[in-house]
Amino acid sequence: MTIAKIVGKGHIVLIDKNTINFVQYGVLENGSAAIFSENLTRVNEIPVC
Repeated sequence: MTIAKIVGKGHIVLIDKNTINFVQYGVLENGSAAIFSENLTRVNEIPVC
């Protein structure tokens, strides 16, 4: 399995006391444009999969 790497910039935005938004944008190794955005929410413990 290979993981795509975005070369560029990123920002973390505080949404509220339990949530942040993580954004990364730039280009992939092959030169195509890329953006990644994810909301991350605080949890009391690590989830069990």
